[in-house]
Amino acid sequence: MSEKTLNNIRVVNKHDTAENWLKATNFTPKQGELIVYDIDDNYSYERIKIGDGVQNVNALPFVDDAVREYVDTAIETIPT
Repeated sequence: MSEKTLNNIRVVNKHDTAENWLKATNFTPKQGELIVYDIDDNYSYERIKIGDGVQNVNALPFVDDAVREYVDTAIETIPT
């Protein structure tokens, strides 16, 4: 992988409420694009999805869900 130095670059992530993201039925985030679900009445923290370039935003898992599933699986494999 080559290494590039870029100056004056700004990355803008898409963010909105969960209610509005549910309406985004035709939106497929680009691979690696961060989708931020803003704080709302149900969550006191922002939730994040990462686009894969294929799936609709509503079909993508939340990053914390994927991490939680990985940790749960890893814990199950620890001998007691």
